[in-house]
Amino acid sequence: AGTKEWLNKAKDFIKEKGLGMLSAAANAALN
Repeated sequence: AGTKEWLNKAKDFIKEKGLGMLSAAANAALN
């Protein structure tokens, strides 16, 4: 259970960072 919780947290973290990188790329493309 502990490992599953850690994996879920890691997935959420990567998802948030991925969205941030997409936003940064979109802003760079628009500028």
